[in-house]
Amino acid sequence: MQPNEQIIARVAQEVLETMAFALVLPEEPETASDGPVVRSTVSFEGPFCGSVSLAVPRAVLPELTATMLGTEESGGPTPEQQSDALGELANVMCGNLVQALAGPEPVFRLDAPRVATEPETAPDPGVRTVAARVALENGWAELSLAWKEKQT
Repeated sequence: MQPNEQIIARVAQEVLETMAFALVLPEEPETASDGPVVRSTVSFEGPFCGSVSLAVPRAVLPELTATMLGTEESGGPTPEQQSDALGELANVMCGNLVQALAGPEPVFRLDAPRVATEPETAPDPGVRTVAARVALENGWAELSLAWKEKQT
C-alpha cells in the first residue's frame, strides 16, 4: 500500500464532484485560515486500519449540503443536514480510498462518521498520515488518511 497526496486528492475530487456537484479547481488551494473548520472522521478496519477525515471551512458546508440535497430552501440546510452531508461525504471518501489503496477484494469495516468542530487530535505513535487539500470554487476541502499496518 502506497498512499500519496495524488491518490487522496483524486478520491476527494471524484466524490466532491459526483456527490456534492462541487467545482474542484486545478490550482493550489488557499493555505490561509478561512475561519472555523468542520471535520468528519470515519474509522476503518481491514488489512490495515486507521481513519479518514474530511475537513472543510464551516462557511463552505451549507452550499455543499444544499447541492447534495438538491435544495435551495430559504434559510439554507439545517445544522443536522449539514452534519449528515459532511458525514456521508467522508464515509464515501473512506470507502473509495481504502478500495483505491487495497483493491476491490479486501473487506473493510467502516464505523459511522463522527463530526466535530474542534481540531483533529494528534495521531498515536506508529500511525502514518498523508493528506491532500483541493481548491473549491468557494473554499477548499482537505482529505486525510491516518493508518497503521495490522499486527500479525
